[in-house]
Amino acid sequence: MARSKVLASVSALAKDRRLSFVCLLMRRGETGLSAGEIGRQLGMTPPRLSFQLAAPEYAGLIR
Repeated sequence: MARSKVLASVSALAKDRRLSFVCLLMRRGETGLSAGEIGRQLGMTPPRLSFQLAAPEYAGLIR
């Protein structure tokens, strides 16, 4: 794995909220959750959730 990919992945999980929704999505498996449902379960507003989802998506941890 490329060093930049590893750094992006670690950075994406370095925030508590990001780690929370990645763990939430891992528990759901392939069915996943919509962004709205993630926001409801974690108490995040759409703008905040959108901002926080960007890093794990860029790192390839979520889709």
